Amino acid sequence: MIEHAGPRPCKAMCKSGAACRMPCVSGSEYCFTHDPALAARRKEACSRGGRARQGRKLGPLGEGEYVAINSLTDVVRVLERELNEVLHLDRSISRARAVGYLCGIVSGIYKDSELEARLAALEAQAGLVG
Repeated sequence: MIEHAGPRPCKAMCKSGAACRMPCVSGSEYCFTHDPALAARRKEACSRGGRARQGRKLGPLGEGEYVAINSLTDVVRVLERELNEVLHLDRSISRARAVGYLCGIVSGIYKDSELEARLAALEAQAGLVG
């Protein structure tokens, strides 16, 4: 494990031209990202990170699976099924974004369907339905 030397910042410059603000690792004037002596360890860390992401799948698509969408109820059913699949993934920022996105869509559908029902009731009351 790499220990940080404390609040002393790295003496390297970032690609943007700004000074690096990461703390130095013990026994070095550089952070983990910029220390030339740690290049092999950085490469291995990146490789491990890439391997950890491989092979994760939501599950196989059913053979001949077909979704018929004829109503908002059908749309909500499909979104609920996909939301349940996403909820089985490991917790991550990507998972949280996907859950939020799907919930937002379902929420919008419910809001739209409620407004549609209220409008239909008003039109019926006003005698505009023909």
